[in-house]
Amino acid sequence: MMNLAAVDPAWRAIAVLCAAMPMGANVYLIAARYEIDVARASASVLISTAVSVLTVSALAVLLAT
Repeated sequence: MMNLAAVDPAWRAIAVLCAAMPMGANVYLIAARYEIDVARASASVLISTAVSVLTVSALAVLLAT
């Protein structure tokens, strides 16, 4: 396992912000293609995107300090 203390703080902050990003539209596209839980997939993408506005912003502020 990689020691995160040895990683440059800027790279560590970038990795945390990337991990905090919302679900991608691929979830919806795959659900639509196979016609399985399309409504749930679209709602999940919408909710994760809406929530990420707050969480990613808060993480960016926390990581900048």
